[in-house]
Amino acid sequence: MKRQMAQFAVAAVVLIAGWRYARQVEYFCRGVEADLYPSWYAAQQVFIEHRSPYSEDAARAIERGIYGRTVEEGGTPMRDEQRFAYPLFALFAMAPLALVSFASAQTVAFWLCVALSLATTWLWSKVMGVRCNFAVCALALAAFPVALGIVLRQPTVLYLFLLALAAYAAKSERYILAGTALGIAAAKPQLALAVMLPLCCWMISDWPHRKRIALAFTATLALLIAAATALQPAWLGEWLHTLAAYRTYANSGSPLGYAAGVVVVLLLVFLWRKRHDLDFALALATAGVYCLIPFQSYNEALLLPAMLWIWRERKVLAVQRFARLAYWLTVFMFSASMVSMLLVWVLPASPVLFELPWRLFIALGALPLPLLVIHRFSFPVHAVAPLTAERTEV
Repeated sequence: MKRQMAQFAVAAVVLIAGWRYARQVEYFCRGVEADLYPSWYAAQQVFIEHRSPYSEDAARAIERGIYGRTVEEGGTPMRDEQRFAYPLFALFAMAPLALVSFASAQTVAFWLCVALSLATTWLWSKVMGVRCNFAVCALALAAFPVALGIVLRQPTVLYLFLLALAAYAAKSERYILAGTALGIAAAKPQLALAVMLPLCCWMISDWPHRKRIALAFTATLALLIAAATALQPAWLGEWLHTLAAYRTYANSGSPLGYAAGVVVVLLLVFLWRKRHDLDFALALATAGVYCLIPFQSYNEALLLPAMLWIWRERKVLAVQRFARLAYWLTVFMFSASMVSMLLVWVLPASPVLFELPWRLFIALGALPLPLLVIHRFSFPVHAVAPLTAERTEV
């Protein structure tokens, strides 16, 4: 009982600190980080005005809505043109928000993001065999990438939930649901690959029983594309043109540069070799894909399954020297990031104060991948427990 009360108290303090920090970030960056606005405006253009969300007029209108003026006019705090860069079918989920004002959409989206983040944590906990109690949920919601994604109403929160749902459905043998969730999540392919790649390898290893995942995925994606084409026949070409423009102002390249190709090949080889161990494959793929996509704070929430897997295997990791060192370094970086959020309670707001936790989380994000590789080279593969087995309690 004392241990549980201590965990509850620590988790509560961390949760309060993380959310206070995220709210301070929102206040400090107000008028710049309106991540929901491009999708909300694009949904209004498509479903109410019946116009293309990819036009130059739409791009300039989004800039004025966020910055108060266009990037070409100058005087904006960022050079990000804020174009709507998702495929058209991504707006189907945004359609209800197009019926209300942006202020109302912000309120609704906030609580939806909270609910989706909690659901994502629960689903990944089930997949990884970790008991999802208050401490797990509090630490997940207090983490800077998760809290900031919620505060900014980042659409990424929805796609992270869909990926967790696909993994949970696949492991619990709900194959049609898994393929459907993956098909919808394909609207953000750079994230979807983190679950799509290990599931493909796992599916091929037992194709007769698991082929429904591929069939449901293909049918869902084809239906979404067909519906979008019926709505706006020219959307595909306009979207590809927008993506070309997006690469000129956004940091869309891999932070690893030319080494990214080598990492991709090694990741695919490793995933194929470990295709029967879905837990490990999902943890490895999410950590690997995170290292290949641009470092954006909310994207680091993709590391949740890797972190849960590492926590589950902490006793095994503590046996081997290098794995133990990497594990405690990961724990230290996460703890330091959380503690740094307490500084907003005693120090005045400044750019340096808001950059510190993010820089610590960047370093943290690179640690799970080598730790996972060290584990599999150092220890034999353990039998994978069934989904219902909650083997670890925080």
